[in-house]
Amino acid sequence: MQLRADLQLATAIRALTEVVLPAVDADNALAVEQTQVVIGMLQLMAARLPLQYRYDCDELARLLTLCRALQPYDDDGGLAGATHAGAEVLARARATPQEILDAIHGLRTLSGAVVSSAYRDGDDAARAALSALVLTHADEQLLRERAWFAPQGWELEPDGVPPLEDLV
Repeated sequence: MQLRADLQLATAIRALTEVVLPAVDADNALAVEQTQVVIGMLQLMAARLPLQYRYDCDELARLLTLCRALQPYDDDGGLAGATHAGAEVLARARATPQEILDAIHGLRTLSGAVVSSAYRDGDDAARAALSALVLTHADEQLLRERAWFAPQGWELEPDGVPPLEDLV
């Protein structure tokens, strides 16, 4: 049994492509389609797996930028501590992928709470500034996510989406 997910995926793709798909009844269009969908998803996973860690580090770096900009709106100062902790995680050469994910999840939660609170309690200028910060962050995140899934072929204008490798 292979420990590495990339080898497991390659084995599963080969089995589905060379054994399962040819054995599926060609008159069963749904079965053929669904087998092809599974093969396509596994191929996407195999292609993106080597970039997962870089993707997560990039997301953490971008959340740190957002959270630093949100700190003036954080009434209880909790975001500053979480931002500092997230920056330390990112800076450590030995940070594990799980530490990166934990920091991302923590910053997502805290930044969302700060935005909600500051938007609720702020004036029009503060709301406009918060909206601009959040929309800028969301635009960047959405572009990265579109690039991640671009190989699936759902993009109406795929040439408008930069390669994932250029974004992370």
